[in-house]
Amino acid sequence: KSPSDTKSPKSSKASKASASALETLFDTLVDDAGLEVFVAIGAIFQSVDMANPDVIDEIGTLLEDEDLCFTGTSDNVTTLCAGECCVGTDACVWADMATVCKASCAGMQACYQIQSGATIFPASCLGDDACKYAGDGLNTNTTDVTIGPASCNGRMACQRAGVQASSLNIQYSSCSGYGACEDLGTDTTGDITVGTYACDNDYSCKMMNAKGSISIGPDACLKNSACRDMASLGGIDTITIGEYGCDGKEACHQMLAYAVVNEGNITIGDESCQGFEACELIG
Repeated sequence: KSPSDTKSPKSSKASKASASALETLFDTLVDDAGLEVFVAIGAIFQSVDMANPDVIDEIGTLLEDEDLCFTGTSDNVTTLCAGECCVGTDACVWADMATVCKASCAGMQACYQIQSGATIFPASCLGDDACKYAGDGLNTNTTDVTIGPASCNGRMACQRAGVQASSLNIQYSSCSGYGACEDLGTDTTGDITVGTYACDNDYSCKMMNAKGSISIGPDACLKNSACRDMASLGGIDTITIGEYGCDGKEACHQMLAYAVVNEGNITIGDESCQGFEACELIG
């Protein structure tokens, strides 16, 4: 099933595409699509109204289509994609098994060495180095990696995210932008969850770190460099950010960035730390 969060997004994310338009989208995928077409597909996904249960059901039905997603070794999946996913030099190279859906993993080394068992939903991991080492497929850890639809799009987006975590769950339409969610939770050994429409800008949530777990709510850390370098040295146990939290350019930037020993937890409530440089450099 889709990892989508059913919370209502901001009004700026109002519906621009119907459920039937999604079916048309998949019907028109071509064998030699290429990165530009994939990015256009991602834009359509990002316009969908996730508050509409009909749309959610439609996405779920599409994701269960046996012809939409492919599971296997890197060579097998690349062959099955037939140009509709895994496009680019060294795209979709991994050590064991993974699942990639159409219109995903396009760009040089996109989805390179992702963790075994990872699932990449449609229109995700688009751009050079996008999702590279997500969950770190070269390590012996068993990170459960799920990249939701229309997420981790942009150069280096989600690169090395959750390399030691027990799970990395990036939900619908999140972590897109140059370097968005890059090095997210590199020291985190617990669960990492990014809610819908969160960390969705250049450098947002880049190098956010915690020893225990990270939970980012829907529509949080949205603007350029929001939540970047938060507790980047890993001296915090857990980070929890509520819905619409740290919503502003450089909001929560470098909060407790230099904590090197366990200095407790960071908890930011719903609709807190909003505005340009809000809560920046605290600690």
